[in-house]
Amino acid sequence: MTASLPDPGRRSLHLDIRASELRQYPDDTFKFELKVTATRGWVQEQYPEGRDRVMVRFPALRGDQPSPAGMSGGPVVTAGSGVCGLVCSAMEAEGGWESYISLLPQLFALKTRWKDDDGHEATMSIRDLAERNVIVTEGSYKTGELREEGGLTHVAWRP
Repeated sequence: MTASLPDPGRRSLHLDIRASELRQYPDDTFKFELKVTATRGWVQEQYPEGRDRVMVRFPALRGDQPSPAGMSGGPVVTAGSGVCGLVCSAMEAEGGWESYISLLPQLFALKTRWKDDDGHEATMSIRDLAERNVIVTEGSYKTGELREEGGLTHVAWRP
């Protein structure tokens, strides 16, 4: 997982991961099969501050990868960086596809409940878990600054 901003011209893959035949058993276990498909393309433009004030108001990329209905929320992977974003929206435009990928800096601000090996529970940000090597990253999340104010978490991201 990376918080870095992939350069235009970099190859990327959009992954569509779907679970099928979900079955729940009496002991509360589940069984399902995953089907993974990928489309590939190129990063066309970067929008570190967002593209506009209405549709793409967050750090994003524009790519030319086909992303048919149902791929929204799927991971986007670039060579050498791992997961760099999530498919946000896509449309088939004249001459090809136009896909928008929301980047991951804000993800590092999300809080989750976590239990360590000793059974102690805590609420931690994804950034905290990355710093403890619970989540594997290449360290680019350190370029962001998290600040809490008025009950909201703000992310200042320096690409």
